[in-house]
Amino acid sequence: MPVERNPAATAPAPDRFRFLLLVVVTAVVIGGFFTFYTYVTVFLTDVAGISPHSVGGVFAVGGVIGTSLSGMLSARSTRATMTGSVAVVTAALALLVVAGTRPAASVAAVTLLLPALSAMLTALASRILHIAPGNVDVASATGSAAFQAGIAAGSFFGGSVLGAHGPHGVAVLGLCVAAAGLVLLLAEEPLSRLACVRRPRDSGGPCS
Repeated sequence: MPVERNPAATAPAPDRFRFLLLVVVTAVVIGGFFTFYTYVTVFLTDVAGISPHSVGGVFAVGGVIGTSLSGMLSARSTRATMTGSVAVVTAALALLVVAGTRPAASVAAVTLLLPALSAMLTALASRILHIAPGNVDVASATGSAAFQAGIAAGSFFGGSVLGAHGPHGVAVLGLCVAAAGLVLLLAEEPLSRLACVRRPRDSGGPCS
């Protein structure tokens, strides 16, 4: 007896190339984020000169803002939220690189990082459900694997740089990696059109 296909397990606009690019962007941006964020406490205390007792308050404020805004923003436009949140992560890391010795600048930047990450992850989940080229459960698992790989790579390389160049060097590396992810994300449209020209119409998603 044939097994019926479950429409709920497929995306409304499957696109293999956009999905693979999204997976790469996720791994790269998360890698950049956690290159810095794994060692954020060291940066805030050693570079910005913030008391260790005050660091927890910075995290709490960022977490509350992220929880409040992420769902609201991604409900409006997942693609715009994804791009905007990655841009905020990159801008916050840039602020840490150029003005991290100023406590106010460091607190502002770190407070922005958490809401941006929260918004990005919410938008990422919605985007996967929209463009997954196959079963959305498999696609979601792939996105989760990219996220975990980014955390592991970011923590590893951040730790290597911390020992050699200190916490400011960690922020520089995180910025460079996150900026690379932002460039890839902004290049989605031209890259997708190029891939569309070179692939058959039935090879993993519509060409628009």
